[in-house]
Amino acid sequence: MFVHIKEACAFLEGRRHKTTLARFKEILDEIGLPYQRLKMIHVAGTNGKGSTVNDLACILMAAGYHVGTFTSPYILSHNDRICIDRQPIADDVFLDLINTWQPTIEKYGLSMFESDILLMFAYFLSQPLDYVIIEAGIGGLNDKTNLITPIASVITNIGHDHLASLGPTLEDVARQKGGIIKEGVPVFCGRMPEALMAVLDEMAHQKKTVIHYSDLPEVTQYPIDFHYRGLDIRLGDVGMYQVANASLAIDVVLGLWSHALDAAIISGLRMAHWPGRFEHFTYQGQDLFLDGAHNREAMTALIQTVKQRVGEHPVEVIYAALRDKDYVRMAKMLQEAGFTVRVCHFDDERALRATDLSRLSGVAYLDRVETGLKQWKQDPKTVLLVTGSLHFISYVRHLFDKDTQIKVSS
Repeated sequence: MFVHIKEACAFLEGRRHKTTLARFKEILDEIGLPYQRLKMIHVAGTNGKGSTVNDLACILMAAGYHVGTFTSPYILSHNDRICIDRQPIADDVFLDLINTWQPTIEKYGLSMFESDILLMFAYFLSQPLDYVIIEAGIGGLNDKTNLITPIASVITNIGHDHLASLGPTLEDVARQKGGIIKEGVPVFCGRMPEALMAVLDEMAHQKKTVIHYSDLPEVTQYPIDFHYRGLDIRLGDVGMYQVANASLAIDVVLGLWSHALDAAIISGLRMAHWPGRFEHFTYQGQDLFLDGAHNREAMTALIQTVKQRVGEHPVEVIYAALRDKDYVRMAKMLQEAGFTVRVCHFDDERALRATDLSRLSGVAYLDRVETGLKQWKQDPKTVLLVTGSLHFISYVRHLFDKDTQIKVSS
């Protein structure tokens, strides 16, 4: 029995053992958790999963529905993974939930992710929800979320992240992501290369369903206004790459509800905001952006967004990554964009250290992000971009919450 939420979350985050998807499904069946009662939308893909989940939730909330969401990883707290109407599960409720299910978690030796799924289903089944939107973890075919039968399957895109575990080719990755396609369930996908669409189309054909591919409106400047499917859309102060996620979310809503929710699409997307994704802060008039671009596709999109957003202003980057990522290529991309790059260590055993810098040229090293922030505050003409691992972004986001002079841009 845990007394404090921190020790309860530490219990979850310390769990490493994993079962197979088939065994996990058997466990939930043995427990008797009727999760298939929930009306669910399943979202997989390399990048943009969380943002697409958030866009869909905002639209459905604007239409008056109560919406549960399950996403990972978290930015501010473990509770962020399980939300209702975009509000994380409260500490006291989460603590009671973990204490209730701790014996079951230990009995079956569930991992953190499996435990989170179990807790999410238990919580959502106890609440008066209209819809639940679930983000897959890595892949799709063997992901522990892939035991659901949703009302729609969504695949945002196919990229190089996790190529070692899901590949070795992008077509192999597409087959893994396409594993969430279910018999007769409509599928919605972002636009991608023809070879990858061919893989997904064949998988959909085998499941007797069809894929609806979104288009990508051309948007080149801020504020982000575009016309899509007969609707005039304006997004908030977000990354330019969110146009693709918003377009996909629009297609999902139109595919399921036709034009009945048009007004909700417009108002919902206007309020959509996702922490750690080109999140804009200010410090005494200086601009600071926080973005969890942790693979090459995300970094390409981020660089494009920064250039469009800040124009000719000099940009300084504090970058932190895990050693198993392609950090050399991504640091070089930032340098080639004309940005000043400094690599930072953070508290994770997998994080880059000073000894890893031998593979990088022209890049300075920071032992702590606080050092870089202090130095940047003395240079009022420079825009600061903090980017890299989402674990790093989570740490920095907590720092910003403690610094009363750094404010979220309205």
